[in-house]
Amino acid sequence: MSSEKSLSIGAILNGANLSRADLSRADLGKADFSEAEMTGANLFEADLSQANLQGANLDEESLSETNLSGVKLR
Repeated sequence: MSSEKSLSIGAILNGANLSRADLSRADLGKADFSEAEMTGANLFEADLSQANLQGANLDEESLSETNLSGVKLR
């Protein structure tokens, strides 16, 4: 059984409160996190390729080994 987590590619999570969420190893490619509250979220080894992080609060993030290729920050 795989320990990999998955959300639909392109998930719409804009404005969501994901504070302290464990999103490690999640497939979040092309997801929309604009204006999301993500303080302290664990994104270890998550795939955020081409995700929209415009206006997201990324304080205290754990981004070790996170795929950030093509991410929109502004």
